[in-house]
Amino acid sequence: MKILSKAEWSVQCEMLSSYGKIVDNLVKEKKEHLETIQTYKKVCELLAAHKNYRLYTITNIKDKNSEASEIGRDTMVILVDRRKEVSNDSLRNYPINLNAPVNNGGEIELYAINSEMYYSIMHETELRIKSHVPYIEASFDYSVEETTVRIDEFHSRVSFYDYRGKGYGSLLLDSMVSFLKDEEKKKNPSMPIRFIGMLSYVDIDKEKDIEIRNGFYERKGFKLKNMSKDGKNGKIEAMLEDIKTKSNYT
Repeated sequence: MKILSKAEWSVQCEMLSSYGKIVDNLVKEKKEHLETIQTYKKVCELLAAHKNYRLYTITNIKDKNSEASEIGRDTMVILVDRRKEVSNDSLRNYPINLNAPVNNGGEIELYAINSEMYYSIMHETELRIKSHVPYIEASFDYSVEETTVRIDEFHSRVSFYDYRGKGYGSLLLDSMVSFLKDEEKKKNPSMPIRFIGMLSYVDIDKEKDIEIRNGFYERKGFKLKNMSKDGKNGKIEAMLEDIKTKSNYT
């Protein structure tokens, strides 16, 4: 048995503390890897169970406010396609306005999912707007003049989960624009595609939320119309080509 000096004991304590931190980090990394694997497995289950579900893209999201910021999180965008075929004889003669019923084209929904949302979807058998993950839901309406895409719901704060400021909103809108260019524009290149929608009071909790929400749409290329004096209420509108995504920023 060796009797350690005070200096040697201090060194031993520092080494034990260092080893403890390494073990804690390994345990944390293992937990994060398991949650990522479980999230992929759950998404695969949902895709297998629903024919109109599609894994649209996987991208790495880096959150500057998260401990995972250095490596980011692989985030999946799931597209739920509920569009309906519309024959040329059934096309509207004029584009719809914002308050008109939309029943001439169906809907699509997009959900952003990664390990951060796993515990929100682990018991779900389908994706829906109450699944507590960031999502965008839009209705389609076809006319002889244009294709109208009405944004019905678009939120990164759902129930008591707040995912705002992490890039999920941009990812969902970018994915929708890409989808429209890939599928709607290629099908009919000369047909204009117009986005319309109402600003949602659900996004407003504090005064600063007004500037955050409105600024997001303006940076993306939307025009804000018929705004109330306090900026809480109004309409959004943009042509597909005017919406700024990561692929067309200059």
